[in-house]
Amino acid sequence: MTLVEPKVIGTPAERLDAPDKVTGTAPYAFEHAVEDPAYLYPILSTIGRGRVTAMHTADAEALDGSRS
Repeated sequence: MTLVEPKVIGTPAERLDAPDKVTGTAPYAFEHAVEDPAYLYPILSTIGRGRVTAMHTADAEALDGSRS
């Protein structure tokens, strides 16, 4: 394994987006236009420790995937 020494941690760095962030005009990541974005839905566990043995995806795969 190759270790990379950090070059910014502990070093003053000029933030080019600082004025926009301070004034509230900086865009959020979701505000950038993206062609064919992918969305996800987190699957939450009801148990503290376990193993996923199957995922029933037929209903999701049956969707056409187009946006209206």
